[in-house]
Amino acid sequence: MSARSGHGAVLCIFFDFETTGLHLPFTEIVEIAAVARIFGTDGLWHDLHVAAGSESATFRRLIKPSKKLPKKIQRLTGLCNELLEREGLDFRTALGAWTAWLRQVEHRAACAQGTIEVWMVGHNILAYDLPLLAAQDGRERRRDQWRDGGNVWQAPPLFEGVEQLTGFVDTLRLSRQLAASGCFQPQGGHGLVALHSSIVGRPLASAHTALGDSLGVAEICGRPPFQGAFVAA
Repeated sequence: MSARSGHGAVLCIFFDFETTGLHLPFTEIVEIAAVARIFGTDGLWHDLHVAAGSESATFRRLIKPSKKLPKKIQRLTGLCNELLEREGLDFRTALGAWTAWLRQVEHRAACAQGTIEVWMVGHNILAYDLPLLAAQDGRERRRDQWRDGGNVWQAPPLFEGVEQLTGFVDTLRLSRQLAASGCFQPQGGHGLVALHSSIVGRPLASAHTALGDSLGVAEICGRPPFQGAFVAA
């Protein structure tokens, strides 16, 4: 694998959400997970090394939704209402914890690499995850303002404090572009589970969990032709 000539290292945050459904105006996030990896100037992936007792290179939080989780979602994700009731945070607290973790891993990467760009990476994030996050954040802001009697207090903007966030990589769109250019032919389509089996050569462990899917996307991006696309970026 050739080096990224003229480009610095990049901190990539592989992330995924599990949700209550698919309809954006009403869907709620019930699980956030993310994995931090560094794509080096050598064109290779590197683990983000953290000090003992400090932030982890992985993140996961459960969120308690306003309504019961549908049974089909429980079967798909392995989550249940009892678990979310017991361990789930409210949306704003979970989002704040994720943002704090993002700032921490960015700082850790910058200490190791110098100034470093941050890319958010996920599967179908441009059509689903990010619009969903923005929609729920907007609903929560309106609800918070109503609870506060219409006062002007506002929650922090999404990703506030992640200073070097410069881009988003959607591996679903990337997969379709690579296939269209003749770089590979996926077996079974461009869905994450099928794509992982085709590229990595084995089933995706813990599929349809936020952390399992985040790790799966990271694995895909470490194999050709996806790794080559990161080198060329």
